[in-house]
Amino acid sequence: CDLAQDITLSEYFGHLNDIDCLIYTSGTALYGMLQDMSDEDIDFSYALHVRQFIRISRYFVDTLRKSNHGRIIVISSIWGETGASMESIYSAMKSAQIGFVKALSQELALTSVTVNAIAPGFVSGNMSKAWSKEEMESIVAELPQNRMIEPYEVAHVCAYLCHPMSRSITGTVQKVNGGWYL
Repeated sequence: CDLAQDITLSEYFGHLNDIDCLIYTSGTALYGMLQDMSDEDIDFSYALHVRQFIRISRYFVDTLRKSNHGRIIVISSIWGETGASMESIYSAMKSAQIGFVKALSQELALTSVTVNAIAPGFVSGNMSKAWSKEEMESIVAELPQNRMIEPYEVAHVCAYLCHPMSRSITGTVQKVNGGWYL
């Protein structure tokens, strides 16, 4: 489904009655100076990264509470913690995800549901395709491991957080950044 649209969640997810893990990933960047961002850019970013994440979490929270190990995980970003020049809107939205994770984890602490965020660094994927070859080489040269994070590394952390033995890991931001601290 297109989560950039205001959808009726029950039409898309009403058939799901028994789930253990909800993993929300919204890897759509918004590059540019703040003064060049339109209201439509801001609204789109908010709807995709924040509003729909909250709506879907609300939609599934009672189903997840029925599980012995319900999990909500959002793939946020390093920029949600540190902010990034030329990505102020994206950084704000990823920061909002992290704030929601921390609050909801406390709200659900007495249940079997944990709520966590993963904050990847520079990941090889669609978002990195926005850069030219020269820009990519320059960025990678500045990374401590001189390489991008592979998507399967982020998936591994999801699997770790979904494991039944991760029941006390909640309200955290798991960093998958190759030592890239800004």
